[in-house]
Amino acid sequence: MSTIDHLRQTALRFLIIYLWLHVPVLAVAGALTGAAWIEATVGAAIFAGLSTVSWRMNPHGSATRIVASLSFMFIVMLAVNEFRLGTRQIDLHLYFMAALAMLVTLVDWRAIVASAGVVAVHHLVLNFVLPEMIWPGGSDFVRVLLHAAVVVVETAALVYGAFRMERAIVEADDAVARASRLVVELDEVREARAAAAFHRNAQCRLAGLAGHDPGDAPCGGVCQFDIVWRCGVRGHRLHLALACP
Repeated sequence: MSTIDHLRQTALRFLIIYLWLHVPVLAVAGALTGAAWIEATVGAAIFAGLSTVSWRMNPHGSATRIVASLSFMFIVMLAVNEFRLGTRQIDLHLYFMAALAMLVTLVDWRAIVASAGVVAVHHLVLNFVLPEMIWPGGSDFVRVLLHAAVVVVETAALVYGAFRMERAIVEADDAVARASRLVVELDEVREARAAAAFHRNAQCRLAGLAGHDPGDAPCGGVCQFDIVWRCGVRGHRLHLALACP
């Protein structure tokens, strides 16, 4: 598994766990404040369940990250609607901004763009159809435009950050792979040289044992033993090799 896949998998697992935590939180918060918590709690469980099923079926796909991200946005929408009768509904719109920012951990700009688009459509449509589900006091198109501007700016920054993170991680993995290949090649060259030196010195010893002048042997001189300690990608090895002066 590549580094970016590992990061995405870890972030996705935590995100799905976080989605499930909304189920008891929305239930308890609604029960304590008298809000309509049943539909929000059931809806949160459905979206968290969809994300879990998608993750089980396709844990590494971009589609799963998009499904989990959209589920997060829908759960936030349910939370905003849950408190439509209270004074905190407008405050919960901040959760949209926080939720979008949390998606950068998935290192997938597609999930961020899809989520921002759903939030924009949600605000625009409900502002005219069911304004009480998003705003206290009824429809407010100017507020829609203001929120949209904030979402656009935040989304642009998050998309840029996620894109650059993805590129940087992939390039870092490629650099590590190239360095590993170079180490292996260097290790093989050193082994070939050590084998050649051993062969020359063996010929030198054989020439000496046969009564010939060692100077006439391929090594060209007196043979000696060298202990060579090398650490390569294949592990630590102790080489006892013959080397010529």
